[in-house]
Amino acid sequence: MVRRQVAAILPYMTSDPVAEGMGYRPVPADSLPLVGANDHHGKGYSALRHQHVGLTAGAKTGRIIRDLIDRKRPNTDLAAFDPLKHAAR
Repeated sequence: MVRRQVAAILPYMTSDPVAEGMGYRPVPADSLPLVGANDHHGKGYSALRHQHVGLTAGAKTGRIIRDLIDRKRPNTDLAAFDPLKHAAR
């Protein structure tokens, strides 16, 4: 559906063939996405593992990452989504 809509809006765009597949999709044990800084210095950020809601959650996640990069405090508590909660201890 998305490919058809993009083709209707941007008919001049081309892409390589797409191989669709179902398979193992690694997610954290709590099934929550990882959104936030990858270190305590804010040198890199993650916004991944949204499972099957990535398309709909992407806009909000993008705004959150933008705010983090701009050093603005997001209006959402990100503790549950902290990429560092899964880092080696």
